[in-house]
Amino acid sequence: MHFVRIGDRAINLDNVAQIELRSYNDGTIAKVYFVGQGSNSPFVLSEEEAKELNNYVDYVAERPISTP
Repeated sequence: MHFVRIGDRAINLDNVAQIELRSYNDGTIAKVYFVGQGSNSPFVLSEEEAKELNNYVDYVAERPISTP
């Protein structure tokens, strides 16, 4: 399992289906959709937590893939 701590929350990235990041004039919102969620309602992060999640996802995306 791959957990990331954002603020006081821990998110299991293995269960994340989609992350939707929206930037407005007065702030940033991240909507996190999970796999197998029946109601399909997102988990919403705002302001600093959304920026932290975005920075982590960008860091992971730019990291080279290690081959054994």
